Formats: sequence, structure tokens, C-alpha cells
Amino acid sequence: MKPVRVVQPGAVPTLPLRMVAVGTGANVAITLYIIGEGRWEANNFPNKQIPVDLLSWDFATNTSNYSILRDKVMDQEGGSVWLTTFAKERALMSPITGSNGTRFFNVGNDFNFVDNIGEAYVQQGLKNGETIDTACSGTFKQFAQSSQIVSDPCPAGVPSYDPSCSEVAAGEIDARIFECGATDAIMEATLDDIATALTGLHPKDVWVTRLEADLPRAALANDLIIAAAASQVEVDADLQARSATNIESLCGSGVVSPMPTMPSDGDKSRMLVLVSTLAAGLLAFARKRLRNVELPTVA
Repeated sequence: MKPVRVVQPGAVPTLPLRMVAVGTGANVAITLYIIGEGRWEANNFPNKQIPVDLLSWDFATNTSNYSILRDKVMDQEGGSVWLTTFAKERALMSPITGSNGTRFFNVGNDFNFVDNIGEAYVQQGLKNGETIDTACSGTFKQFAQSSQIVSDPCPAGVPSYDPSCSEVAAGEIDARIFECGATDAIMEATLDDIATALTGLHPKDVWVTRLEADLPRAALANDLIIAAAASQVEVDADLQARSATNIESLCGSGVVSPMPTMPSDGDKSRMLVLVSTLAAGLLAFARKRLRNVELPTVA
């Protein structure tokens, strides 16, 4: 199923959950990406985060307890919880960096790595056969730090190539430069989600927020209202395990040393592992999921 775009007026976004309820089972899993100025959260549902202080790594199975912690959080409040798993400023068009350096996205496992969500979206569209034009990718980093507003010079419902489209005012960014597909050969812009999402926003202030839910059917009776988050602190995809089990399987016997939240750059003894949970896309964007879990120091 291709994603459905819902356009609505006003500054209070709403996700029509009552529409989602059609044909669902006892529960429905939802992953929601919000592109807006600042971090966003659910306004009429409980908001939660993973208790990272309880995150541990099992050296015997090479797994973390992330999924167990996630399930326990999602079961709270009768299951009507929205979990914030990622929130980062300028993540849409700029490289995403964390404690392990720049994060790269591999779309389609073809070794075509990109370092921002916008380009991953375009690469996914190219792989899906939705476009043969990727020129808009070059504009993402160019305007990622811009304080100018993005404007759509076309009347509502009119495609970007229509003659009725005018020009943007001085000091504004034409939203059409963020579209891929509108060329002499392809009149219709087939990849225009980023252009639509950025309209009315200032790129340097744009965040990407990822919310997850596993809602019981009864919770779908109320549409989700989105509002600015009370905390405008970033939620990173890089998580560090605070403890470990079965350490003897790694080095015979050992002592686990608690690790600070942000280890120093000089600490070369730490080990890294990837556990999949952060999507490298949004809306219909790239669907590869990543979650970096950093292991605790062991001696």
C-alpha cells in the first residue's frame, strides 16, 4: 500500500486514527514521522521513552534487552502509549551524527550509502521505480542551514509544473526545488513529499521526530492530536548499554564497569553493535531500520 497524504489547514496536526481502525485486528502498530519546527509529541495520549538506564547487553546471545524494555513501556496506560524513539534537529537534510560519528543509510542493500534522510528517501524512490530523476538531492544540504521560509508558488491542488504557478517572493525558497521528477521528460513531480513537508517552514529549524505506538483497537476511537513537545531535547538513536550479562562468554571471567553516558573520545576499549529500530526514512521514505546500542566497558 502506498502512503496516503492527508492535507489539513491549521497549526494543530491530527492523525485520523478512526480511519486507521477500518479492518484492523486487536492491535495496530503505527510508526509516525513528524517534520516540523521543533520536537513534537502526542497531545491527547501518554508519551513515553525507553528507560536507557536499564539497557543491558548479553554477551552469550549478542543481543540487548531493548525489545523487552520497549514492550514493557508500550504496555503501560492500557497500551495507549506513544513512544519517542528519535527526535533530532536538521536530521532531514543534514548528516546525522552521534557518539559513533556520522550515520550512513544503505538503501536497498546495494552499497549506495547516503548520510541524510532526505537523500535516503530519494534513493528509495529511485529503487521503487517512482522516478528516474534524483537532481533534487543536491539541494538538501545546500539549503539545510537556511533561515529563509519555504514557499509553494502554486495554487492549492495544482501541480508544480502548471502554468498558473507564480514565483516566490524575494528572500523565500521555492518549494519546487525539493521535488524530484519534474523535468522535461517527466512533467509530474513524483517525489514531492519533502517539498510538501517543508512548505511554510525554515529549514534550519526543522526537526524529524519519530513516534511509535501499538494501539489497542479501542484507542483508535480518538484521532491523535500532535503538539509541540514539552521537552525540546533531542532523542538520539545511539543508545549505550549500562550493564552486561554473561561477560564470561567473551573473556572467560571479568568485571563489568559502569559506563558514563558519553564516554571520552580516548576510550578505545568500547565495543559497538547495531540493533535495528530507527527507520532511515519517513512517510514513504527509506524503510531500513537502525538502532545503535553501545556496549558497556568490560575488563
